[in-house]
Amino acid sequence: MTLTLVFQIDGRDFGIELDAVQEIIEDQKIYPVPNRVACLSGAVNVHGEVLPVIDLPALLGSSSGSIRDDRLVVLAPAFRSLVLAVERVREILPLQLEQAGVPDPADDNAFSRGRLEREGEAPLFLLDTNAVFERLAVCFD
Repeated sequence: MTLTLVFQIDGRDFGIELDAVQEIIEDQKIYPVPNRVACLSGAVNVHGEVLPVIDLPALLGSSSGSIRDDRLVVLAPAFRSLVLAVERVREILPLQLEQAGVPDPADDNAFSRGRLEREGEAPLFLLDTNAVFERLAVCFD
């Protein structure tokens, strides 16, 4: 079992291994960044380090508008120390990620590296952080 942070974007559940998460911060002031791109919400000060806040729903092409959770997901330094704004932070669950199957192409989800079926629940998509970083590179070119 792997502890997994579950969050939502466009009503879909996404998960990221807790090892990739440094912390979840609440009510953090987001400072504006001049000439920013749509997927960049601004910057936050996390323990004296200024980090970019990536609007993950906007980056993923969400249609839900400006709904964002007040909590921000800070990725661990091994995952490039980014801060992710998501629509809703749900919970931390122990999941058997090794049982995740390949995402169904019908899901139209280029940011998922796996799809985990859960009994009595909608499927959970495992966030592909490499795909997120690749899309960020395109945004900032």
